[in-house]
Amino acid sequence: MTRTLAKPMSAGEAYGWRVGRWSRMVGRSLVEWLNRPAGLRWLDIGCGAGALSQAILETSGASRLVGIDPSDNDIGLAREKLRDSRAEFHQASAEALPFAAGAFDVVASGLVLNFLSDAGLAMREMQRVAVPGGSVAGYVWDFGGEMQVVRRFWDAAIAVDGAAIEADQGARFRLCKPEPLRQLFVESGLRDVEVRPIDVPACFLDFDTYWTGLTTGDGSTVNYVNSISGNCREAIRTRLCQSLLLRKDGSFDLVARAWAVRGRIAE
Repeated sequence: MTRTLAKPMSAGEAYGWRVGRWSRMVGRSLVEWLNRPAGLRWLDIGCGAGALSQAILETSGASRLVGIDPSDNDIGLAREKLRDSRAEFHQASAEALPFAAGAFDVVASGLVLNFLSDAGLAMREMQRVAVPGGSVAGYVWDFGGEMQVVRRFWDAAIAVDGAAIEADQGARFRLCKPEPLRQLFVESGLRDVEVRPIDVPACFLDFDTYWTGLTTGDGSTVNYVNSISGNCREAIRTRLCQSLLLRKDGSFDLVARAWAVRGRIAE
């Protein structure tokens, strides 16, 4: 069974159901995997509205957290959401970090690496602002595989409309696979590079919540759905619903997989 939402979903709520809430869970796992001691200085590259920053503040015991993002709107959201004396947020890009060399012990990013205008330059900047022996880490969605929240949508869309492959993040984003991710970190000069999957459960109360999250606000799935006809949209919706294992109450579970990567700066 499916339900109709009691009230319209906002763009922020839709982002949460599409990737936001799963990203927060992955962020906590990343911080735990890094296993760095308390009292360190952390930099969150491309902090957005603060998903990874929140995980760092809650999990790492950081003495200081700085988040940067090119979006002034996202920086405002992060400041409003994370009112912590240890945290500060600034508008800046990963390719031109406004910090002195060795200002941070850990440099991390969540869902950012695929969107960098110059990934090589950004990696050099991340290493410049970190101390010798410090950590650089991040995570990206496994769009081509087990980021099922989005993958199931694109599989249904491509089955209905072959042209959808041009919008599919799995085809567009090079760094959503483990080997290119590893290569980026190794070629930038980082030591002891490791890549691992992080799977978190993505649990939905009903199909309408899932579909509305995919098609409200902005983002790749939203832009694609807005570009096609109503008949095509409905055919994709039907095929997607039929592909899921719905319980009698309409709820279902998917997996949200990210690839996490970490490396160490030479001492």
